[in-house]
Amino acid sequence: MKFKRLTALALALVMTASVLSACSSQKNSTQSNQTSPSASAQAGSSSDQENDPAPDYPGNKTIQMICGAAAGGGTDTTARALLKYMPEYLGNAVVVNVKGAGGSIAARQVMESEPDGYTLSYYNEGTDVNQISGVADFGMDIFEAILIPATVEATVLCVSDWDNFEDTVKWAQENPGQLSFGCEVGTYTEQVACAFFNAYGIEGQLVDVGPTNDQVAALAGGHVKMIVVPIGVTLDYQKTGEFKPICFMTKERNANYPDIPTAIEKGSPDWFYLPRYYYIGFPKGTPAEIIDKFSMGLEKLVADERFQNDLNALELTPNFMNKDDAWAYYEETHPVWERYAEEVITYKAQYGL
Repeated sequence: MKFKRLTALALALVMTASVLSACSSQKNSTQSNQTSPSASAQAGSSSDQENDPAPDYPGNKTIQMICGAAAGGGTDTTARALLKYMPEYLGNAVVVNVKGAGGSIAARQVMESEPDGYTLSYYNEGTDVNQISGVADFGMDIFEAILIPATVEATVLCVSDWDNFEDTVKWAQENPGQLSFGCEVGTYTEQVACAFFNAYGIEGQLVDVGPTNDQVAALAGGHVKMIVVPIGVTLDYQKTGEFKPICFMTKERNANYPDIPTAIEKGSPDWFYLPRYYYIGFPKGTPAEIIDKFSMGLEKLVADERFQNDLNALELTPNFMNKDDAWAYYEETHPVWERYAEEVITYKAQYGL
């Protein structure tokens, strides 16, 4: 009897030890599963480092983005939207505003800088337009590569004195020489003005007031009657009724403003739209490894929901293009800008300007 009790006790102890061992094993297994994502992340990070085309770039050095426009305009605002998130994806960076000659002074500064990835151009299609119009003796060919983070698909013709496209054209036709168009000579704004005048048989005034900010100020101050700008920089004035956007310079209507027609809808030629974009340019001789690393980081940045929300608030379109796609887009849009340049020549020849 005593032997049976001892046997039962021994079996109980064995079973208890088995249960405790199983629990311990399950606990260790659970802990292992819980830490595996961290281990996986570390492995992924290690993999990224192994695939890093330029492991020493940018290091602790600061990247300068030379912006060919004044602070506060559409180009500068987009550059600073990128700047907010660059430390997370690309390293420390600053925006340096160098305005003048439609962005050509800034582009030349980058062209003459060391091709080490620390001095980059941030501007727009104006670099192409400047060469076409003769403002500069160089264009996009000064860069080893360009990358595009965003496009502008919300540029409008804005007026102060009329409510719609038809009334504007009618008044301008009935009052030769009175429709003053605020622009910056040599840029797309002058080209759009001349193309608009040509399309509707208008003798207008080309008023060189400077870049975007100055154009907005000129219209707000009553110094000109018409400008062409991204709609995002006019929103406050639209709320007060000072500015009236009479048409979009796009192929199709903007979904955010379905009541505003396109110029093409109103009888303008089918090429009368603006393929506008912002680019980051690398000086000739920049190593491919640096460009590729920057491109990888920029693609992730543009995909960041925070950045996309920032751009959407500015009525700009996040639209990443790598070096191949960006160059293809430039070549696709170049003929449109050439056509606009012809319109300037035609208009000025007609009125002896």
